[in-house]
Amino acid sequence: MSETSSTSKRFRLYVWPPSLAGLLIFALASCGGTHAKHDAPHHQAVGNPSSAGRATTGGVLAGVPPASAVPMTATPRAALARCLQSKLLRPICPQRVPLSLRPTRYDLADGCANAPHITIASGHCSLPVWSFETFAPLPGQTPRAQVSAWDGSGWFSPSYASMAPPPYHVHVDIEAAGGSPPPSILGPSFAGAEGVNRVTDALLNPSRGRAVRLGQVRWYGRQGALVLAPTGPSGGGEEAGHLIFYFIADGVNYDISVHAWASKIRITGPHLNRLVKAPGPGPALAHVIATLKAIVSSTLSG
Repeated sequence: MSETSSTSKRFRLYVWPPSLAGLLIFALASCGGTHAKHDAPHHQAVGNPSSAGRATTGGVLAGVPPASAVPMTATPRAALARCLQSKLLRPICPQRVPLSLRPTRYDLADGCANAPHITIASGHCSLPVWSFETFAPLPGQTPRAQVSAWDGSGWFSPSYASMAPPPYHVHVDIEAAGGSPPPSILGPSFAGAEGVNRVTDALLNPSRGRAVRLGQVRWYGRQGALVLAPTGPSGGGEEAGHLIFYFIADGVNYDISVHAWASKIRITGPHLNRLVKAPGPGPALAHVIATLKAIVSSTLSG
């Protein structure tokens, strides 16, 4: 199927009120807890991404095992061209995205959160968003099949955000906002973001109702925060289940994200028991982080 056969759409975003945006001003403190044990009794908002936080080594979070990105491919020309229409998004338009089984059959969405009636190409659009997503059915998947995902210690049922790995599901989302953080990280679940001591696949379980701050990284000259959105229905919106690299440059707030996935997916049903493993050995989140870094590399490093 040709690239022009892809789905293209505009979408509207809810613009959070200024009172909620004010929650975003804080110093990103060092972490302290796990998925089940948090570092502070109170919640903090996702705020200044250049503040002090978890130590990093070579742009990788301390304690995260070495991992590789999933196979990558060039962003389809038409999709990239749409992104480049926005002056604010242009510096972070991804040149490369994770490889999918249906590289030319993708859903493309863009919009202007501050004024849904105009396009991202307009100079009046100060909150542009661009989203690239592809789906392919899991092996043997049928409407009656049950899908479970592995969180490192047990199986869970994805309740809202898909946990299917590339090349079955790929979703890359970017946002930019002048003067304040993008809308995607202003919701209630992000206002309660907490830090973690250990980055494990347990964070993928939908029982986690709030975003978590994984720590600080410096990627390609930009200091920013890594934030994992909730995977359940309690929050996350367009970026539910996404790992987000949030940074500020030249007065503009940027958000580059990729949909996370589980290391193993199990599909069961009548006469059906299939296991799908994600690319790369070991915990999935380490590879999600490496993949997001590869996406960021295709924007910030040239």
